[in-house]
Amino acid sequence: MAIRRYRVPVVVITGVVFLVYLVWEAHTPGEPRTMRDFLFLLALSGLPFVLLLYDVWSWMAWGAPAAEDSRRNRFALYGLAMGSASAAMLVLLLPLWEIAVQHERLAECWVGSGAVMSAAGTVCGIIGSPGLRRPAVLSLFLLPFWLFAAGLLLKAVLD
Repeated sequence: MAIRRYRVPVVVITGVVFLVYLVWEAHTPGEPRTMRDFLFLLALSGLPFVLLLYDVWSWMAWGAPAAEDSRRNRFALYGLAMGSASAAMLVLLLPLWEIAVQHERLAECWVGSGAVMSAAGTVCGIIGSPGLRRPAVLSLFLLPFWLFAAGLLLKAVLD
């Protein structure tokens, strides 16, 4: 598969862009950028980003089982897609934070659908084939991040 040889450059470039973006966003409004803010943003969105990269890496490496169109392969692929979407939604919450705080219903739908996709991705990964089981099941680790994001959004809305 031709796409396999581009896995490493895609992951490295994406990681560098993500870290540059975190450095850019690492400041409280009206304040200069600080290492403390950078580390907070890294702690909040670092693991979801790493899981998203791992999902993309696994999807790019998944070639042979794709020829076998079995039910378990489809479930694993569904789990991978839902886990990736949940991780992407967590990572995208940072640039869309102001919009989510201003629109409570959007924030509720965003957090609720992200948590449900994370749980559903885990279940599909458990049912699915071994080739993509691990990336799908790892989306279980996104649930605490969704709970933390829900708490932060609630605090921001109430302030």
